[in-house]
Amino acid sequence: MKICIIGNGSSNHLYSKNKDKYDLVICCNIPQHGYKWDIISIIDPQPVRVIEKSKLNLGKIWCPPDTHKTASSKNLLGDWNPVYKRKPWYNSGLIAVDYVCQKYKGLKEIHLWGFDSIYQDYFHSQMDNLVPRKRKKNLNKYWVPKWKEVVSKYSNVIFYGHIPSDKNLKEEYRVHSNFRSYYHSIQ
Repeated sequence: MKICIIGNGSSNHLYSKNKDKYDLVICCNIPQHGYKWDIISIIDPQPVRVIEKSKLNLGKIWCPPDTHKTASSKNLLGDWNPVYKRKPWYNSGLIAVDYVCQKYKGLKEIHLWGFDSIYQDYFHSQMDNLVPRKRKKNLNKYWVPKWKEVVSKYSNVIFYGHIPSDKNLKEEYRVHSNFRSYYHSIQ
């Protein structure tokens, strides 16, 4: 089984040039890229407020129980599924990775698109266009240890970080034999 997770980093535009056959495509929060998805991953309240205000129906959504409860109480559109256990310092992409690694026993590959934080410290999320970030701190110092933990825990899964050809995967990820770079031309 091969799963694709599209994050909200600016490099997610590379996906359109390299559409592969995936068994499942998961997007994070409120996608701004226009690609088709099977499931949306949401953990934070900010996207929920945007969904409510804009009356969006994003289809099938995986979320933690508290997010599901909020969506249900507000009668939000979409098929909200409380499948995640909330974990500190996990973002919507990382929690989706952890969940699919647990759920799909035949999983061989996870392809990560638009996860700019795996190759740079400064990053802009397309969600910032909808909900400006209050915190300006570098979230990588919290996310990197969690990514390392997940990648180590699922050593039987190969993780492919799809990144621009002029960038390099951060050392923290290169040390894992099951985390690989896949470079794409930015022309």
